[in-house]
Amino acid sequence: MPLPLEKIEEFFAARFEPFSPGPGRELRCFDGYAHWSVLYDDRQCLFITADRDAGASALPVVEIAAFCSRVSGSYAGGVGPVLILHPNDTEETTHYLALTKTQAGRISLSTSVGTDTGSRGAEQ
Repeated sequence: MPLPLEKIEEFFAARFEPFSPGPGRELRCFDGYAHWSVLYDDRQCLFITADRDAGASALPVVEIAAFCSRVSGSYAGGVGPVLILHPNDTEETTHYLALTKTQAGRISLSTSVGTDTGSRGAEQ
């Protein structure tokens, strides 16, 4: 089942366009601080980068690849919209990737959210 790209487009307020050369699509967004790029290769892989410069950089501020089985959205009180990327073959919340957007439009990426309930039980 293909990823619901419209949820990603809604979060970034930008549209995916065909990527050239090669297969896939790309979305570009400037949040007032960083230039975000999301590449989708039609195999459920998202490659996300963010950099202060609009052009390609050898060392972007953010660079991550995620093979996602699904995408969901939420809203965090005091922060704003949240885009949650669910990695393939796991429902473990400590493996999710989350992008948040402040009311001012600034985007940030977290490489894990949730808690590991198994380790908490061992500590008690």
